[in-house]
Amino acid sequence: MAQKKRKHGKVEARKSKPIIRFKLGVLLLLVLIAFGGCFALYLISATSQPDYWEKEIMAGVQDEKDAESDENAIPVATDASPSAAVNPVPQSERAEDVRMQLCAWVGDVTALTTYYQTASEMVFPDAVSGMSESEMRSLAKKIAGKSPMAVYLMPTISEDMEKYTAFTNILCERLNGTPIYILSLLPPTDSAQRQAVNSCNKALFSLADSKGLHYVDVSTALKGNDGCLAAEYEKADARLSAVGEAILTHVAD
Repeated sequence: MAQKKRKHGKVEARKSKPIIRFKLGVLLLLVLIAFGGCFALYLISATSQPDYWEKEIMAGVQDEKDAESDENAIPVATDASPSAAVNPVPQSERAEDVRMQLCAWVGDVTALTTYYQTASEMVFPDAVSGMSESEMRSLAKKIAGKSPMAVYLMPTISEDMEKYTAFTNILCERLNGTPIYILSLLPPTDSAQRQAVNSCNKALFSLADSKGLHYVDVSTALKGNDGCLAAEYEKADARLSAVGEAILTHVAD
């Protein structure tokens, strides 16, 4: 029974003191001891391996190189794509010139379809970026109504990639299996546009790969050492002839 004491004429029960008192300093000391122990074990492990620090440094450098490589790499097609399309389309046996008449041409194709003999009803020189969804569906319906052997899309550098993606989705639904080819942009004549053209071609490659469409690289063969259009292709006839040959020698359907 707790003893009682008298205070100021009153009898009060003696309060028992807690056995353990919480002190912040003690808690911090325990944390420091734990941290120090872990750090000591880490140092012991590191110093017991003569080449430990060399491995750590080289691993960090390799990670940076891998990250930089992934950022700059051009996407490579794999079997994970919807139709396992191999992109860019590899060189094939040359198709007959009549193929140009049996295929539909969409986009910035006026010069090409004028140079080669094509069917006028299969040429749609429309800029997708300026279309509404209903206009995209209307165009896809017109193309499907012509029953083309294949459809070639020739975008411009000003295309809205979000809209272009939407258009390819609509076109795939409407054509139901008809091969669709996306042509790369041609090399620029001005070096100031080189980066923009390369970025656009990279986006078009990724779009084709993700949708299982065919991507034809008509750009690389026309480049000079500076990445711009080579001098021998500055004349329209030489340029259009080279583009047509690239199309006819890169057929995947």
